[in-house]
Amino acid sequence: MLRIVVFSGGTGSIALQKGLDQVFGHGMYHLDVIINAYDNGKSTGMCRRAFKNAILGPSDLRKNQLTEFSLKWKKEIADRDSYHSRLYSLFNMRIDAEDYEDYWQKASSIIDESAFLHPPVQIVLKELLRKFIFENQERLADESFKDVALSNIFYAQVAHDNGDSLSKAGSFMARLLDIEDRVHLISDVSLLLKARTRSGTVIEDEGKIVDWSNSRDRIADIFLVDPATGKERIPIVDEGNAVNRVQNVISSADIVIFSSGTQWSSLIPTYVHSGFTEMIHKSKARKYLVMNNVPDKDMAGLNAADVLWILKKWIPLDDATVVFNKNASYSMQWNSMCSAKRHISGTLSDEGSRTHDPVQLIECIFSDFFGLKKGMTLVSDLDGTIIEARGDAEAKMLGEENMSLFNGIILTGNTKSHVRKHVKFHDGIEVYCDYGMRRINEHDSEAIVPDSFRMDENVIRRLESLSEFKGKVHSRNGYALTVKPLASRSACLEKINSILQEWNGRYKALIAGKTSIDVLSSDCSKMSMLLRILDIHHLQCSDILYIGNELEDEDGNDYCINRLGVRTLNVRGIEEFNNIVRLWHMMSEVV
Repeated sequence: MLRIVVFSGGTGSIALQKGLDQVFGHGMYHLDVIINAYDNGKSTGMCRRAFKNAILGPSDLRKNQLTEFSLKWKKEIADRDSYHSRLYSLFNMRIDAEDYEDYWQKASSIIDESAFLHPPVQIVLKELLRKFIFENQERLADESFKDVALSNIFYAQVAHDNGDSLSKAGSFMARLLDIEDRVHLISDVSLLLKARTRSGTVIEDEGKIVDWSNSRDRIADIFLVDPATGKERIPIVDEGNAVNRVQNVISSADIVIFSSGTQWSSLIPTYVHSGFTEMIHKSKARKYLVMNNVPDKDMAGLNAADVLWILKKWIPLDDATVVFNKNASYSMQWNSMCSAKRHISGTLSDEGSRTHDPVQLIECIFSDFFGLKKGMTLVSDLDGTIIEARGDAEAKMLGEENMSLFNGIILTGNTKSHVRKHVKFHDGIEVYCDYGMRRINEHDSEAIVPDSFRMDENVIRRLESLSEFKGKVHSRNGYALTVKPLASRSACLEKINSILQEWNGRYKALIAGKTSIDVLSSDCSKMSMLLRILDIHHLQCSDILYIGNELEDEDGNDYCINRLGVRTLNVRGIEEFNNIVRLWHMMSEVV
């Protein structure tokens, strides 16, 4: 399954998350979101001050978890009377009150009237509210309770009850919301975000950084302050986290996306962590940085090149692709001064829009990631790539969806009978089985190789003369043999190849599938047959993308395709193939 990591502020990843869901389908990819939690505005700031700034701000964690909740339970949320719809409304509720006592009266009544909640959950939420209000009365006395997010209070109190750990609060809320615990804090150390301008002016509050908007005295840097000591400090990646959550997800990621957003207040505070740049540099993931559509107030007067010049201090832009919107404001479009070595552009929103269109953004990033280009022809392996013949009912359903969406050429080492059993033929596919030696449809098949590829019948007799192969050698239309089922295949392969030496190199044996060894002409391979198939379809190597699940396995029958120099894409299963074919189908539908 594709492993995706997004670095985000509070709302910057929402377009990405919604786009991934719309294009690939929920649960068809593994998504981790990494945030900092230095937000200090509105009710988030009030929650932090209630605990003497010993906890981080809960709002960005809450927003990202509720986005995941809304996507996972979207069908249920569509029913306004359902449990999930009501829970979603409760966690998004904002309440206006005159003071903390008025807030308690209003909020506690709402919880009491939330009969849809399981009684233990109802009790827990009311107790969190009670403790927050009545154990912090002195500090809350002068706070405004206008437009306070109720669930911010839940998150804040859980964090305080767990050693002031917002990370633990996130894990607790993920269980309560029945979602994956996949929103990670870059560190779980409560610090206050401040900034310095070029003139040396210190901006004391995160909210003021967001709205700085002073092109004559721009922000030069941000810094973090320990509220207990008043001293500056830079935390280490994963500091305060129970395990190396961030480092683990980065090390296993296939793609890392740095989302758009307010840079100085929301994103750069993540990037300044000690060890961040080294961690990103070591990652083997493909990296994409999404440029904003319009300049944010914290970078007033700067263009795209200026933004990249600032970000390259922390993000290794030599190893990243910058994503630009052709409909962005002029200053945020690509220009020749941009310092990134590689960039891509697409129409990612309507003109004048401040936000990206979710689907168009995902199409742009992942068509580049997969190497999909309009006009190319897809050529794919079958078993383990499009379908999983030995899979369970769920895998078979996914395989059927893959097959129905796929348009292109299937090149498989499987037999004619296997193909007819598992492939639902349609007008958009051409199928070649037996390593490509036979063209097959629902009713007929024909060999596309010369008679010199045909197996000498004496090979079967010779193999079956050995007791371990007796009754296990099966002819495949005269052009290949399959020996199965087998155990200790490596030893069997060595023995079969030694026997084949009697034919002076005319034949070869190779491991196939899960339990078999195939014997065929030494001139036959997926590589040689792909060249023949391309000739039949009047295609060049440059016209295709080959997809398989054994392109990185030297013993796999797809591996030889690499020698052709064609574009290839290795998948780790039919879920990843589903990502590709869904995106390809969507791209093909766009006129």
